[in-house]
Amino acid sequence: MGLIVDGPVLPWDQGKGFAGHIKDHGIAQLLNVWKTSKDRRGAPFKWGEEIECMVIAFNDPEKNAKLALCQEDVLPKLKTYVAEHGGQSRSMPSFQSEYGRYMIESTPGVPYESAISDLLTVEANMRQRRSLIRQFVNKPSHIPMTLTVYPRVGVPDVFTEPHRVRTTDDTSMFLPEEAITSTDPKYTTIANGIDSRRGHKPIINLPIFRDSNTPQPFRDPTVPPDSLPDHILLDAVSFGPGCCCLQVTMQATDIDQARVLYDSLIPLAPIMLALTAASPAYKGFLSDLDCRWELLSKCVDDRTKEEQKERQIPDSRWSHVRWYLTEEGKKYNDIEMVYDEAAYEKLVEAGMDDILAKHFANLYIRDPLVVYTSRLEQDDEKSNEHFEVEENMKRAQERDAARSQKFWFNTSIAKTGLTSTEDGCQELTMDEIVNGKGGGFEGLMGLIRRYLDSSKSEPAERSEVGVYLDLVSGKASGTAKTTATWIRDFIRSHPRYQHDSAISREVNYDLLKAIDAT
Repeated sequence: MGLIVDGPVLPWDQGKGFAGHIKDHGIAQLLNVWKTSKDRRGAPFKWGEEIECMVIAFNDPEKNAKLALCQEDVLPKLKTYVAEHGGQSRSMPSFQSEYGRYMIESTPGVPYESAISDLLTVEANMRQRRSLIRQFVNKPSHIPMTLTVYPRVGVPDVFTEPHRVRTTDDTSMFLPEEAITSTDPKYTTIANGIDSRRGHKPIINLPIFRDSNTPQPFRDPTVPPDSLPDHILLDAVSFGPGCCCLQVTMQATDIDQARVLYDSLIPLAPIMLALTAASPAYKGFLSDLDCRWELLSKCVDDRTKEEQKERQIPDSRWSHVRWYLTEEGKKYNDIEMVYDEAAYEKLVEAGMDDILAKHFANLYIRDPLVVYTSRLEQDDEKSNEHFEVEENMKRAQERDAARSQKFWFNTSIAKTGLTSTEDGCQELTMDEIVNGKGGGFEGLMGLIRRYLDSSKSEPAERSEVGVYLDLVSGKASGTAKTTATWIRDFIRSHPRYQHDSAISREVNYDLLKAIDAT
């Protein structure tokens, strides 16, 4: 999560004084990157992914599955192993810390390229990295799992190993934040900076899933009686970035391709969010949401009351994007863009076009949260460290969104590309978007299969890719379950589940055992 730097971090109350300094140098570094890269053509397309896992400690006699706070012990061993075996390479990955002490992030040692054969190495690469983590964890009962949300984080029961309790330094009613947050100082600085800038800890209410025996109204038994009924209350930054995810980064061949990629991902992101839904449970309860997006966005929302009230900054630090970046796509820019005018003027004066200048200037309306003392003074010619649709996103989080929701989608773009002058936006089911519908719209699967047929890939490669495509197609049509639906169905069918929306220790244990076995 973010720039990886070894070295001391300034506490928020000291670091915030350097915001202007960092922004000024960030703009200078951005312009140097722009000047050296804007005319580049023909560079190889490369991409990479980073996947986060959490280590689960299974206690079979007690039928308890807890978060293993082992990052400090495991991560140095992994880094030593990589160094002793020649460093990062095609066969040797990289490992980094993540927000929680129970989390480890891994990436491939070198980027993937555009060949289909590279695409087919991704799953094996991920499995190899998880296998290496498993090799270096403390105990055989500690298992690294690619789990998005641990269902019982914050329950009154024991949920970490070793057991940790809240102290007077913890502001959360539920989490021993100091004890479960990574010892890497940037993470505690991020959390403290968010809360300090906002002026209070986060208050997030997630709707409860109403089962047959769920009390009406539902009252979260762990919170004050005046809390919002029929909701699960969460109150710490850690509830958001303490979840795990998969991220993908792409290096385009040139600036034009980068803009097209960016614009193309705007409508695709909520579609993929719904298809990969995997987060139906929080703090020991089933929620009525399937994704963690809203939770994450609210946890890291560091806007002051004035910024929210006056709409000076319209949304959270982690939120949906607001503008398309291509000339063809700008006709869809009907949402107001708030940006730093001084930054915008500097970028335009340096030759950056209006759309891109406003895009980057929008980043500078926010203050940096992490300040490394060793990185305050840099050569802006050599460094770039200081620069680093809403409705569909809302629908994508809803329970069983892949089967129950409709999404706005432009069918004309899929047919003719971004240069289309048609406005083919309409509400479609996930099945129609992915698998196509009548009237000449072939869907995303049709587009992908046509691309594969025209590529230089081997028939065997296309057949192997087809297995993955069939899975996505099945999730869109409803013949295959999303992970969130699978988890929800497992919990609701468990013989010890009382159909009251509560996830007991034993149900959680059996759920995580079943996930590890798949």
